[in-house]
Amino acid sequence: MARLRQLWESLELEIVSVLEATNRLCESADYELHRLTTQTPAFFDQTVRRHLESLEEELAGLERQADELAKEIEELTGEVGSYRLSEIKRRPLLWPGSVTPATA
Repeated sequence: MARLRQLWESLELEIVSVLEATNRLCESADYELHRLTTQTPAFFDQTVRRHLESLEEELAGLERQADELAKEIEELTGEVGSYRLSEIKRRPLLWPGSVTPATA
């Protein structure tokens, strides 16, 4: 009988542990993203597209800043750099299923 009680108590502890872990998972941002993605398949693509647009904007700003710094360096040193970032043809950031350079 004592062995059954011990087994019962260990099962109760394990159940509580699993319930707590499940609650932590359900409260996490990763689970929320998973839930939204599975409920609305287009949500993931829209989220990725927004992030790519944001990265493109940030990258363009950084390229402008790098060009300004290159100009300033040229003015200070009198040496002309071999290139500027704005003169490099950069490939756009792409997400699978979007237009690729080969099909553009």
